Amino acid sequence: EVLLDTDLNFDGTAAEAIAVAQFSDGTISFIRADEGITLLTSNSSALETTNNTLTVKESGLNNLITVQWVPPQCSGKILAETAIRVNVTLPQPVSVEVAISSQKLTPKT
Repeated sequence: EVLLDTDLNFDGTAAEAIAVAQFSDGTISFIRADEGITLLTSNSSALETTNNTLTVKESGLNNLITVQWVPPQCSGKILAETAIRVNVTLPQPVSVEVAISSQKLTPKT
């Protein structure tokens, strides 16, 4: 199971994915990024993935995020994999304001 703990409403917003493993004996364990959690995105123009963090780049619907658990001690073997869908809707800009912080005078020739 994967949980995202934030709203993805603004450019640059980041969300940390929290992975939870349930084992056959019923025990549950949180899986940290350093224990081999990897995120992959189907739309890298909308979402950037780094370790267990998603960062918004632009709007996009039905972005498929694949979460893999590949512990370092398991020689690259995927122990678990799941997918979630993430929708990102960024607000449209309504105005732009430009301020000049310094002036540069050039001689008229």
